[in-house]
Amino acid sequence: MRRVRRLFPILFLAGVVASLGAASSATPAAAYGKADQPVAQVEISGNCDNASFSFCANVVGTGGIWLWIELDANHTGDLAGAGCGHVVGGIGGPGGAGGGPINGNVQWFINPTPIGVNVLDAADPTDTHGITKWYVILLPDGEPPFSVPVQTGHYSWRPVNGVSLQTTVAP
Repeated sequence: MRRVRRLFPILFLAGVVASLGAASSATPAAAYGKADQPVAQVEISGNCDNASFSFCANVVGTGGIWLWIELDANHTGDLAGAGCGHVVGGIGGPGGAGGGPINGNVQWFINPTPIGVNVLDAADPTDTHGITKWYVILLPDGEPPFSVPVQTGHYSWRPVNGVSLQTTVAP
């Protein structure tokens, strides 16, 4: 019985700690930018490693990109990511090296159609797939904008082997 009585304070403290943890996790995550009133977080990851595919050969080259973008209520946002060139076919193959960190601020607006790089069909920016609201994200340095659906979800574009674009839109 003595052992049980000694455990009560420990169990009580563990219960308080667990309750505090549950209460804090019951609210939406605000790990970044709460003061900026974020409306969405967008993650884009793409690879273009098929040098015979027109989009890779003529538009973006062979390589990859990863972007994380926070969209704030005032139509601005934060951007972090990285780009890299890929040598396709080993040493001496088509492709290249390069890239590096990508950081900066973005601007965005909502449009009924995609503009620039459509994450659902990067080769055809006009294909809406029936979606009527798009975040059009204007990147720094005059890069082409990315258009992502406003609806929360995971989206994937894989037109041919060696080419993929994965996008997640989260609250």
